[in-house]
Amino acid sequence: MWSDVVVCIVAVSKFWFVTKFVTATRTSPDALVTNSEHAISTNNDEPSFHKLLVTNVNIAKDDDLALTLAKWAVEHHISHRAINDLLAKILKPRFSFLPSDARTLLRTPRLVSIKPLSGAGEYKYDQYLYNIDGLPLSKSSSSQLYPILCNLFDNRRYVDVVGIYHGYDKPKQANEFLSEFVNDCKDIANEGIVYKGHMFSIKSKAFICDVPAKAFIRYSKGHNGYFSCTKCKIEGAFMNNRICFPNLNGNQIRTDSEFKLQLNKDHHTGTSILQDIPGINMIDDFPLDYMHLICPGVIRKTINFWCYGKPSVKLPFQNIENISNSLLSKAKNIPSEFNRKPRSLSEVKRWKATEFRQFLLYAGPVVLKSNLSIDRYVNFLSLHCAVFILSSTKYED
Repeated sequence: MWSDVVVCIVAVSKFWFVTKFVTATRTSPDALVTNSEHAISTNNDEPSFHKLLVTNVNIAKDDDLALTLAKWAVEHHISHRAINDLLAKILKPRFSFLPSDARTLLRTPRLVSIKPLSGAGEYKYDQYLYNIDGLPLSKSSSSQLYPILCNLFDNRRYVDVVGIYHGYDKPKQANEFLSEFVNDCKDIANEGIVYKGHMFSIKSKAFICDVPAKAFIRYSKGHNGYFSCTKCKIEGAFMNNRICFPNLNGNQIRTDSEFKLQLNKDHHTGTSILQDIPGINMIDDFPLDYMHLICPGVIRKTINFWCYGKPSVKLPFQNIENISNSLLSKAKNIPSEFNRKPRSLSEVKRWKATEFRQFLLYAGPVVLKSNLSIDRYVNFLSLHCAVFILSSTKYED
C-alpha cells in the first residue's frame, strides 16, 4: 500500500527532475495517480522505466511551488545566480507562472531602512538580535564594511546580519553606529519576543570582537595603551617596542560597576551606549578573542621567531626542514574534519587561523618533539594543554 508518497517530477527532454511535493495514494507501484486537474502523464515514446515511475503527477498550487522552491533555496544557501539558471533553463519553460529572477522568488525587499551618519558612509539597519568588526572590500580603494552580526548561543551554526555600515573610513562615532542596535536590544530585553504564542526573554550573552573593535565600541584604550587590559587595572610597561604586563596582581581585577563609573580614567576614552542594554556586563560580556590572540597571534609570532628570529631564538635550518617535512607527510592522512591540510613552515606567512589552531592543538606536539630543546618544548606544551582545556566543549559553561 502506497500512502502519502511525496514526489515531484518535471519532464525536461527525456530526464525527470524532482521539483515539487505531491501527495498520492495508490495500491500499485506502477503508477502514482492523483485527482489533480493538472496531472502530467508520460508520453508513449518515453523509456519504459519512466512509465513504471509515474503516470500522473499532481502539480499543487502555483503559490505552493514558488514557496517550496524559495524555502529550499534559503535552507540550502543556494546563490541567486544558481537560482536564476534553474528558473531560466529548467523550471520557467515548464511552469510559466514562476518568476524569472531569484529576488522576486525570495521576495527580497526593494527598500531597506537607511540611516545617514556623520561619517563617510551610511548605516543599513535590519531588525534582529554579536560580533562587530571591519573588513575592506577591495585592495584598490578604502571602501569598507562594518557589519553587526549575531547568532544564538545554543545554535552557532547560523549567523544573521543585524546592520551594516559602509563607507571609506570607519564610523566616526561608535555610539552613533550602535544607536539603533542598542535601542532594539533594550526593547527586546524589556518586552521579550512572542513567537508562536510563547514569550521569550532575550539577553545579550557576549560581544565577540578583536582588540581594536572591542576598544572602539567600549570606548576604552587600545592594545598599545598603558591601561589597555580589559580584565585588570595593572599598568603596562613598554618593553621591546611593545606594551607588556610583567607585574601581575590578582587583586586588581576590573569590575562592571567600576567600569561604568569610570574610576580608572586612564582606561576610558568616552562612555559607550552599550551600557544602556539591560543586564550587560561591560567586563564579563566582552571575552578575550581567542582566535586573534592565540592562533594568528602567539602561535604566528612563535613560529616566526623560530624561522626568522634572532640567532638566540632561531632554530637551525635542518630542524625547520624536519618540521616542514613532518607536517607535509601528515597532510596525506589528515581527516576531513580539518578545514585545511598542514603546509610547510616556508608558507607560514600565508597560513590561516585554522592552520595555526591545528598546529597548536594537534600537529605541534608531534612534529616539535624531536626538533625543540626540552625547555622550549615544555613551554609549547604548556600553552597546548591550557588552550586544549579552555577550548573543550566540556568546560564552555
